[in-house]
Amino acid sequence: MRTTSLLSAIALAVGITGGAAIISPAMAGDDGPSRFPTADMLSIAEVHQRLVADGFTRIEEIEFDDGRYEVEAIDSDGREVELELDPRTGRILKKEFDD
Repeated sequence: MRTTSLLSAIALAVGITGGAAIISPAMAGDDGPSRFPTADMLSIAEVHQRLVADGFTRIEEIEFDDGRYEVEAIDSDGREVELELDPRTGRILKKEFDD
């Protein structure tokens, strides 16, 4: 499974484009019904913006896997969480707290 850290993607994009960051979605898994994001889905940048607006911080990883976005972040209470998001709406489908 190939994963790409959002921060690494941003750093790489900024380094390559000289500031005009273009973020490509991380691709993972090959067993889901929708293996690759499509035009009607939110971009990684849009997912990141929505999570920040909802109070999440230290968003360490956003990847597309099995037809959903999977995210590792810190919630507004300072807890580490793993999220699964609907790729079209950004709605949180699943939230698991790390112990």
